This record gives sequence, structure tokens and C-alpha cells, in this order.
Amino acid sequence: MNEQTLKTIIFFSVIVILISSIVVIYSSCKRQDYFTPVEAVKTLTDGNKTFQKGDHNLYQNVKPKVAVLCCSEHYIPAEILFNLNKGEVVMVQELGQVPYLNSMASLEYAVGQLGVNSLIVLGHSNCQAVKMAMDAPPHGSPFLDFICKTISDNFKVEDVLDDAIKKNAQSTLHKIIQSSDIINNAINANKLSVMWGVYDEKSGKVDLKQT
Repeated sequence: MNEQTLKTIIFFSVIVILISSIVVIYSSCKRQDYFTPVEAVKTLTDGNKTFQKGDHNLYQNVKPKVAVLCCSEHYIPAEILFNLNKGEVVMVQELGQVPYLNSMASLEYAVGQLGVNSLIVLGHSNCQAVKMAMDAPPHGSPFLDFICKTISDNFKVEDVLDDAIKKNAQSTLHKIIQSSDIINNAINANKLSVMWGVYDEKSGKVDLKQT
């Protein structure tokens, strides 16, 4: 084998190794970004098996203390956000914190049946649902159009995004109070405090306001 042939073999060997490494790294990144249907079933099943091995009975007698209505884009559990124990928060998620019938029923159940003593409407910075409502074009879906119309009623056309997010959270809380006898009665009996706020995704701060 002459020197030139050896150099050629080494060169192509290095190329193959580099390509293989890139493929492995790319595949790993793809797996982190999303689950295939098969991966989803296996991952969730394996995760539940791990959970079963722990002391899951710890959560059976936990009493919820707070009900939080937040956006479906909000990915951090409220227990972590407020440093509470698991099970102490009833977390209700709707796009743009728009209180549908189901979410209103969940909040009333949390107040009237579970006895939570705080209710929070929580917006978050850079909310894409509010931004979508500000952009205002029809979205080809009566459900999304309803969401956008409901959100846009809570702020002025000239508002910037940050102000619109705050006004959406505040107005949503007022609408909840106005439309629910159960929540109103709990407030009047001094059994329930109500707040609205915005979670800043960069700093982690939640600016809560009482109403």
C-alpha cells in the first residue's frame, strides 16, 4: 500500500466518522424535540412505572389551597412558580386565560367544593394568544376567532403587548367575579382572596395584584 492510498483511506475514514457523529447528534436532538407516537407511549408508560415505585399515596390527602387560571402556553407548574407542595394548586389552563364554561366550572368547584382560599388569574410575558388577538385577522376557526374576540375586548387597539397582557388578566378576573355567585359568595364571606398577575418568563417574577 503506497503512501497516497493510505492518506486517501485515512481521509475517507475521518469523513465517515464525522458524518456518523453528526447523524447521532441530530437524531438525539430530534428525539428531544418531540415524541413519535411509539416513543410517546413507551416514554409515558415507563415514566408511570417509575412513579408507581415511589410513594404516590403522599398525594391522596393533600388539600388544595390555591386555584390558578393560566394560559395553555404556560408550561411551568404553579406549584413550582409559587414554591408550594404538589397537590396544593388547582391549575386550570385555557388559551389566553379565556374562561370557558368548563374552566368556570373547574374554578367554582375548586372554591365551592375543594375550599381553596385564593384564586389567581395569571398571564405571562410574550403571550402569543394575546398577540394573536392584537393581530386580529380571522383565523379560519370559529373557536380561535372567539378566543381572539374575547381577549381583544379586554384592551385598547393602541395598547402595546405588555399592557394588553396585564389588562387581559385583570379584566378576566373581574369577569369571573361578576359571573359566578359561588366565587362572589366566598369573597363576601372572607373565605376567598382573588388576585391577578403576570409571570415574567425572563426573571421568573410574578407581579400579583389584589382586587
